[in-house]
Amino acid sequence: MTGLSRSFYSLFALTLFEYGLLSSSYVLPSQFLRMDFSAWQMGVLMSVFYIGAFAARPASGWLVEKLGIRRCIFGASAVGVLFGAAMLSGSFAVLFAARAGLGVCESVLYVAIMAYQGLAITEEERGRVMGLLTLASMIPQFVLMPLSEFLIDGGHAWLFMLLPSLILGGAALFSFSIPDGVERSAKKADENWGTWGELLSRRDTWALCASFFMVTLTATAACQYIPTLMRGLGLHGTPYTWSLALVSIAIRLTICARVMTSFDRRASFSLMAVVESVSLLLGAGAAGMTGFIASGVLFGIGHGLDYPAISALLPDVVPPHLMPKGASLFLLIHDLPPILVPLLIGAVPAAVGLGGVIFATGVLGAVAFPLIYVFLWRPGMGKKNEARA
Repeated sequence: MTGLSRSFYSLFALTLFEYGLLSSSYVLPSQFLRMDFSAWQMGVLMSVFYIGAFAARPASGWLVEKLGIRRCIFGASAVGVLFGAAMLSGSFAVLFAARAGLGVCESVLYVAIMAYQGLAITEEERGRVMGLLTLASMIPQFVLMPLSEFLIDGGHAWLFMLLPSLILGGAALFSFSIPDGVERSAKKADENWGTWGELLSRRDTWALCASFFMVTLTATAACQYIPTLMRGLGLHGTPYTWSLALVSIAIRLTICARVMTSFDRRASFSLMAVVESVSLLLGAGAAGMTGFIASGVLFGIGHGLDYPAISALLPDVVPPHLMPKGASLFLLIHDLPPILVPLLIGAVPAAVGLGGVIFATGVLGAVAFPLIYVFLWRPGMGKKNEARA
C-alpha cells in the first residue's frame, strides 16, 4: 500500500471500528433466542438498532456540518460505550433502549466517516484505493464471527455482549489521531454546504438510493441471517463467514483496482450485485456445510467488487459541498433493510421460515439490480462525467 496518504490509513482504522460494531451483532439473534426471548422480541431488538440509526441520520449530517468530523466521531463513540455497557442487562426494556442508543451513536459515527472519506479521497485515487479501503469492512467479519461464537458457546456471553463498548472505546481514542487537514477542508466548505433540494434534484441520487437499499438488503440477509440459519441447523456459522470474507479480501487485493478503473463502476456494481443475490438462493437451499461454503464463496465474489464500487459511486456523483447530506441520506436508505428483515422474519408463517425469507431476498435482488441499472443509472455515460450527472 505504498504511496497512500495518511488519511487513507486513518479511514481504514475508522472503518474497522465501524464494521466491528456492526459485525459484533451478527450472531446476536441466536444469543437473544438463548435468553428465551421470542422470535418476535428478537426481531424487535435487532431492528431497533437500525431504527435508532435511521431516525438519527438527518441530524447526523447536521452535526458533522456544525461540529466537525473529529468531534462527532469522539462524541458518538464515547456515548456509545455507555449504551454498550447496558447490553449486560437481561431485561427486554433495557436491551431495547441500549440497542436504540447504540444505533443513534452508530449513525453519527458512520456519517462522519463517510463524509471524511468523501472529502479526503480524491477522484484520481478513488478507483485504486477503494478496494483496499473496503477491506476494512471484511476483516471484522473474519475475526469477530468466530470470536463471538467462541464467547457464546464457551460460557462467556457477558463478554460477547460487551464487544460494542470495547470497539467504540477504541474508536473514541483513535479519533484524536485524525489529521487536521480534513477538519480544515470541512470548515472551508462550511459557508456553502448546499441544500437538500439540490441533492434530491439529481437523478443519480435516486439511482444511489435504490442501489444502496438493495445491496444492503442482500448483504444483511447473507452476513447476518445465513449464519443464524446455520446455527438453527446445528452448524457453526464461522466457515460460511470465513469463506465469504476470504474470497472478498482476495478479490479486493487482486483484480478490484483494475476493474474499478477500467470499467464503468455503475455497470460493474450492478453485475456483481446480481452475483451476490444469486448466492442467497444457494444459501437458502443448502442442507449442509458444503452448500453454505459454496454460497459464501459466491457472495464473496460479488461483494468483493460491488461494495467498493458503490462506495466509490457515492463521492463520484455527490459533490463535496453536498457530502454530509449525501452521506446522511444514503446511510438513511442503508438502514432500512436491517430494520425490515428481522421484523419480516418474526412475522412470516413458520412454514416460510428464515430460509424462505433469504430465498425471497435473493430473487428480489436478482430481478431488481438489472432494472435499477437500466432505468435509473445512465448506461453509456463515461466515468469522467459521473461527478457532473
